Amino acid sequence: MKKIIHLSDLHFRNNWEEDQGIVLAKFFKDLAKQIQNFDSSNVYLAFSGDVVLAGGNPELYETFLNQFDAELNKLKIPKNQRICIPGNHDVSVDYISENAIEHEGVLKQDLDERLFNDFISKTPVIFLKKFTNYKNFEPKFADYGITNHVLSGTGWLIEENIGIYCLNTAVCSSGGLNEIKDKERLAIDTRSLQKWILECKAKTKILIMHHPIEWLTKWAQEELKKILRNDFSLCLYGHSHDQDFFHSINKDLSLIECSAPPLLTNKKDSLGYAIISISEKGVLEIQYRQWTQNNSFVTGVNFSNTDDGKILTNEELVLKKDILNDKIDEIHSKRLDNALRSFSSQPIIWVDPLLSKTNEISRNIEDDTDTIIPIQELILNPRSNIIKAPPQFGLTCLAHYLVKKSWDYDSSFWLYLDSHNIKSSHRLDQAIKKELSIFGIDEQQVKCIILDSWTDIEKDSFKVLKKLSDSYKDIRIIVMQTITDSQFFMESNQEKIDREFDGLHLLALPRGQIRKVVCAYNEEKHLGDEDALITKVVSDLEVLNIHRTPMNCLTLLKVSEKYFDESPVNRTKLLEMVLFVLFNMDAIPTYKARPDLKDCEFVLGRFCEKMIRENTYRFSREDFLKEITFYCSEKLIELEVDVVFDVLYVNNIIVKYGIHYAFRFTYWIYYFAAHRMYQDENFANYILHEQRYANFPVIIEFYTGIDRRRDNALKILTKDIKHTCDKVQEKVGLPDGMNPYKLAVWKSTEQAIEQMKKDIADNVLNSNLPDLVKDQYADRGYDRIKPYDQNIHNIFKEFSLVILSQTIKAASRALRNSDYVDPEIKREILKQIVRSWEQILKVTISLTPILAAVGLANFEGAAFLLVGNFGSAGDSIEERINTILATLPRNIVEWYKDDLFSHKMGPLLLDQLATEDSELKKHLLVIFQIYQRPKDWRTKIENYIASISKDSFYLFNIVLILSNQYRYSFAS
Repeated sequence: MKKIIHLSDLHFRNNWEEDQGIVLAKFFKDLAKQIQNFDSSNVYLAFSGDVVLAGGNPELYETFLNQFDAELNKLKIPKNQRICIPGNHDVSVDYISENAIEHEGVLKQDLDERLFNDFISKTPVIFLKKFTNYKNFEPKFADYGITNHVLSGTGWLIEENIGIYCLNTAVCSSGGLNEIKDKERLAIDTRSLQKWILECKAKTKILIMHHPIEWLTKWAQEELKKILRNDFSLCLYGHSHDQDFFHSINKDLSLIECSAPPLLTNKKDSLGYAIISISEKGVLEIQYRQWTQNNSFVTGVNFSNTDDGKILTNEELVLKKDILNDKIDEIHSKRLDNALRSFSSQPIIWVDPLLSKTNEISRNIEDDTDTIIPIQELILNPRSNIIKAPPQFGLTCLAHYLVKKSWDYDSSFWLYLDSHNIKSSHRLDQAIKKELSIFGIDEQQVKCIILDSWTDIEKDSFKVLKKLSDSYKDIRIIVMQTITDSQFFMESNQEKIDREFDGLHLLALPRGQIRKVVCAYNEEKHLGDEDALITKVVSDLEVLNIHRTPMNCLTLLKVSEKYFDESPVNRTKLLEMVLFVLFNMDAIPTYKARPDLKDCEFVLGRFCEKMIRENTYRFSREDFLKEITFYCSEKLIELEVDVVFDVLYVNNIIVKYGIHYAFRFTYWIYYFAAHRMYQDENFANYILHEQRYANFPVIIEFYTGIDRRRDNALKILTKDIKHTCDKVQEKVGLPDGMNPYKLAVWKSTEQAIEQMKKDIADNVLNSNLPDLVKDQYADRGYDRIKPYDQNIHNIFKEFSLVILSQTIKAASRALRNSDYVDPEIKREILKQIVRSWEQILKVTISLTPILAAVGLANFEGAAFLLVGNFGSAGDSIEERINTILATLPRNIVEWYKDDLFSHKMGPLLLDQLATEDSELKKHLLVIFQIYQRPKDWRTKIENYIASISKDSFYLFNIVLILSNQYRYSFAS
């Protein structure tokens, strides 16, 4: 328990022993008697302003300090247990007089809250210098006060659960110059105060100021009343010498406002001080001492209106409030946990989301830092918001997090409403009443309303929002709007609502935030090496072309509990396990039959075949149920098709688009269609022939991954890739074996070569740099826009280069999945894949002059664009060509290596290395061999660099490229 000695309005002056000397001598004597049984380490002194009579006189502060400091030290109340703020007498009237025009000019502007906060944050000299003497005095007398660079207020912790904020209400005071009245002219710095409230974790907060609230400007009065009501247990102030009362207890909110009697005006006035008992649960007791005509301090019955001079706070009220607070905390925590839990036995994990002021996101997250706002700023900002995001981005989790954090920060109550439970505007009042009754909260205590799961395509949705806005004009509203991926980049067709909403967008997670999810999950359920697990999750998200959301990360981690391999996973097996998790969730009603997963894959495969053949990917619920029911009847399968639909819809595999539905991510269509190919030879032939798979190469990956022995697919892919490569070669017209890099010469000093080797060894992703740096580096090539595009594209067959590129992807993924296919088939398709790499390289080489001249070139439906630094503006075309040529091999590798790379590819690559004569292919295969053993790849690369010819720039360069960290010097 802490004891605070509350003093105010001493008006210390020199040579006034008849009054001041007598009162102070008796005061110190009485104070010593009152605190003699207290633990001195828990006794604090709070001086709420008007320390001296004239703040312009530095001698007064010096004399006061000499006397008071010595006496308080005797009482064992040292400087680190003292609190002090200034009053209107602590300003320099002389300075104000000398600068009266400027000082009065500022006050006459009658700045509103935002403008005043902006003004005071710039440390205006006109307000700063009038406190010069006080500013010099305060740190000598007390460790806690208002003194900082703006003198507008500062917050402190005097112990873990008790915080104090020293507010300077005299910052705008004219000090009585020319009889100017300060009343209703005093503005305060609410921005710094609110910021401290959000940061302070103390349960009991105390506000200390000089002036009563009614002396502040109108806007400051309104804001401070709200702040006190929501955030503080005690408010100490002074200034009023002719008090009618010295305390008030708000019985509804347990806020105690304590106005101290003056310690000295003259010895015939009602003088006194208070001793306040405080714990982490709030104010327990106020004990007054009053000055008598007999020149002594006695029990302050005139101030307390009680026999013993004490005011006891309502302990029952404190207890009731604690119980209510605990109940609210429990409900908020439970709701947030439920929102964060996707699967049973899943660790509860929260990571701060990415909130952007704009939907114009770049491909690189580092370019968007100026538009990102932190969660604390969102909570602090009083303006209403609409936050938009596609399903599963975490809007509901964010809603419950904001509700809980606002309560944790300052006990301000935010009301949560779910649009799913409000089908019309007529039900809005009922929903609000029900929610308030759960918490036992009055409507007047609601500071913000969050409307979750709102969408602008639902019937009556705007009516609900409009009624909410009209009914609660003075309450902030945050709308969590669920949108489709395509709506993300569109302007809202918002109907007229008489309220301004700041628009925000919830973005996908950067790699650093994914790391937090993975680490928290891995800490509770260890799955493997942290960096390997992060790389695995990020890779799976990217290849599946799904958003980096917490939900998607958790789904992959849940699957990894039973199946984790650092190499690229068989994604067919991955999705099968995801479906297994979803179809075995507890959410399926017990009275419904749990669908058999293989039955579901079969009928959904038929459904996806129909969509692909008809090139129509949206459907109604009725059509879905009708088609699936027909398939089940045809094959004599017993399946509750409505449960299948509901499981897919609840888990956002199927999402709603207006009056229709569609698969949220295209990979689900490919997955089910691949199973249909496996089950039906006719459909397999339909996809494999005429290179239809080039429209969606992922379908080949899923098809070959079912049993990893689809030799029919590899034979067709080998034939197609050879044919397409021949076609491209014919159009390009460059001969086989052409290698312009043979004419290039490596020019470098021994020191530069040693530095390159060091760069390789110091690879960013394997260094001891902070995880944040490594994650940002790893994310540099990630395209955050791509997952928003889930359309199925039909490729024009006349563009052979595009077909070749797509066929390379399909063939590479098929080969990676085909462990059990005949080795000769695997050797031949690998040969054609690497040959196609060469052909793509030749195309880009032939386009180099155009790229060097204009930065953009097109060929056969494919566009190539220079990105990054390709020389200074003064470089010649020849110099730019050389730079582009040096970069091209890296591009070929980066475009296609992830489709082919797998640890399981090692035996095939070693086999080809032993039989291949081509120098180019040999070195490419060696690099892949190195990459498939990551633990010692750096040493192998260094050894390999030493073994190859230094004058073969192409080979040396490709080794350095694949090390991901290199510097080069190039000359023809």
